[in-house]
Amino acid sequence: MIKFLAIDDNINNLMALEVLLSEVYPESMTIKALNGVDGIKNAISELPDVILIDIMMPVMDGYQVCSQIRDDDRIKYIPILMITAAGDDKSIRIKALQAGADAFISKPVDESELRAQVAAMLRIKKSEEELRSEHEIFSKLVNERTKQLKQKLREQRKTENKLRQTLIKLESSRISSINLMEDLRDEIDVRKSKEIEIERSREQLEKLNLYLQKIREDERRLIARELHDELGQELTAVKIDLASLKSSIDDKMNFKIKIDKISSLVSDSIGTVKRLTSELRPHILEDLGLIAAIEWYTSEFITRTGINIKLYIDKTIALDKEPELVIFRIMQESLTNIARHSKAENTSIVFSKNKRSILLEIEDDGIGLSVTDQKAAKSFGLFIMKERAREIGGTLVIESVPGHGTTIRLSVPNVSNKLTIH
Repeated sequence: MIKFLAIDDNINNLMALEVLLSEVYPESMTIKALNGVDGIKNAISELPDVILIDIMMPVMDGYQVCSQIRDDDRIKYIPILMITAAGDDKSIRIKALQAGADAFISKPVDESELRAQVAAMLRIKKSEEELRSEHEIFSKLVNERTKQLKQKLREQRKTENKLRQTLIKLESSRISSINLMEDLRDEIDVRKSKEIEIERSREQLEKLNLYLQKIREDERRLIARELHDELGQELTAVKIDLASLKSSIDDKMNFKIKIDKISSLVSDSIGTVKRLTSELRPHILEDLGLIAAIEWYTSEFITRTGINIKLYIDKTIALDKEPELVIFRIMQESLTNIARHSKAENTSIVFSKNKRSILLEIEDDGIGLSVTDQKAAKSFGLFIMKERAREIGGTLVIESVPGHGTTIRLSVPNVSNKLTIH
């Protein structure tokens, strides 16, 4: 609530001013004083937000009231609005300003002008209060800081004395320290030399690993081609010949039964050759690309293991052959681990992309892996998958909680939706 103090020797003027202030500020309160002495007392006791003073009053005029208010530290910051009937008389305004007034308003008082002047006074009061508050805080901080600095100065002097004594001791040990530093420097040089050798060995091992991976894939491709082109064709020819032989001996039932058994074995062998060929090097990956290979392999996996797989694939993803092969091998190894160890019933595969990465996420609802399991020897396949991911500049993260399944996330950089290995 805004609190006004109105000082005027005319009660009618005070009543009219109170009504006008209540209209402009409905929730305000107006304290009235008929002379300057009472006005100053009310200002000290009530601490109003704005003081309105009529200039022309007997005994103590508005100038004197204003001057005494400004000399009193308790109330000197309260904004003062002088009310005058002299219009634009410059000398009166100058005298009021010299007495400490902040603004003027002419009689008869206009409501809009009163609103504007009071609003300005309230802003002045708020600004001065904030300034005084900041000044008090600053003064307090300065005093506290001065005390702290004095205390620090005393402590510093004590510390300086201790340092002088310490320096004497340090000087006596400086020579021995220098000798020790020289010994350490020699040891550091030796260690750096060994670290360089270790780094070279690591780089050579990485290159060897990449070479072995390439050799293994080339060997798989060769074996797959041999199985498919040679053994597969030969078994197919045997099956055709058996069928032809069976049709030419219709009168010998037992012989036909034996041929049927042999033909069945040959069919199984052909299926085994196809499966081994696909495991070694799926031709669909080279012919139709990664997405088709994923769809084909997961379909075969469902048929072979009975584990359900839900696929969520962004078919707009396009990759080079080598990244496709690495991503396919990681998926293949992951599904193999699920079939062997997880006891899962359901698996989901999400293959997607964003502006920065190509993402492959494989999640199952199996028994999960503990931290110990992930570090055990049987998790060597997980290490191989991480190394494969690193080969194409990607990262592979394994998240698993015992009893709550396992999630494998592969992320590789998406460079214009196309990855290349050099």
